[in-house]
Amino acid sequence: MNFFKLFPNCLITIGKINAVIHDLERNSSELIPVDFAKIILELDNKIPVTKVIENYNEDEKEIILKNIEYFIAKDYGIYCSAEMFSLFPKMSTSFEEPNTISNAVVELSSITRKTLKKIFTNIVEMGCFDICLVSYEEIHEEEFLNIIDVINIDRIKSLEITSKWHDQINDTFFQKINKIDSSIYKLSFFSAPFDNYFKFDENIFFEREFSTQNITSFKYCGKVEKKYLFTDMSKYLEAKNYNSCLHKKIAVDKYGNIRNCPSMPQSFGNINNITLDAALQHKDFKKYWKLGKDKIEVCKDCEFRYICTDCRAYTERTNENREGLDVSKPLKCGYDPYTGEWEEWSTNPLKKKAIKYYGMQELVKRN
Repeated sequence: MNFFKLFPNCLITIGKINAVIHDLERNSSELIPVDFAKIILELDNKIPVTKVIENYNEDEKEIILKNIEYFIAKDYGIYCSAEMFSLFPKMSTSFEEPNTISNAVVELSSITRKTLKKIFTNIVEMGCFDICLVSYEEIHEEEFLNIIDVINIDRIKSLEITSKWHDQINDTFFQKINKIDSSIYKLSFFSAPFDNYFKFDENIFFEREFSTQNITSFKYCGKVEKKYLFTDMSKYLEAKNYNSCLHKKIAVDKYGNIRNCPSMPQSFGNINNITLDAALQHKDFKKYWKLGKDKIEVCKDCEFRYICTDCRAYTERTNENREGLDVSKPLKCGYDPYTGEWEEWSTNPLKKKAIKYYGMQELVKRN
């Protein structure tokens, strides 16, 4: 066989000095050299292997062929004939969803608790089935059950709740919740006495995450780290076409204000005076929806851009586009795609001005 064909579900993202091969069927990604990535993409255009490598020396040819064998062993592609290329049509990378809103965030407070039923009714009416609740205080069993009672769990696909840890958080509590609400996807607890993460098991059907960090506001959100890079076909395609954080998202902050996310500066009304659907009709509500990573400074040169989230609430505040949208790199990203190195974002002196602007001095790590 004189040709190599990349399987349609395996897509390559080229960065400035690195590249990534994404296997969207197995939800996995791995770094590969940029030069080899370009060779694979050339081969994927139905150019014979002998033609592509003819100008390399013998040692380089051997390395290239060994790397192709590695790709074949990983099920990224296959040697084939020219006729077989038609058996592997390219996968569409478009992304569309039928619902008006796909995900919602609600900060729990004395204000939003009073209108929780209205909020959830509005959310479900817009076809949103993924909801995240955030409380900066403890949620005890009785209130937990009251919250679940307010939610129409038959209409919710996944519910994630983040709250402050307390000593009644244990497996007995989890099992009780488990029997009542099958829509819970994840419970997260901050200010816990330990850091740990548990996937669902045979007794508890949702994920549990514990963090020793003390969280007092949504200002702690938006961090970009290697451990948060996540490969998923739906998320990859959304990130390739839209903003990976704000697309089809709506939020109600602790004061009842309706925003793109709780930390975004612009409010589109208050839940006590307007419905979520009415706020959605504001001319500015969707302005960041189509601002994908290919349009963000620095991010557009990053090999991880389609498996990474994006934050428009907290940025380095260095660039705006012609429409006045902030296209700066996310403030809490410590990765440099021009060196391929990760660092602690808060200690970068170039971010000092933005850290002060957002009042994030308490998030800066002390050595």
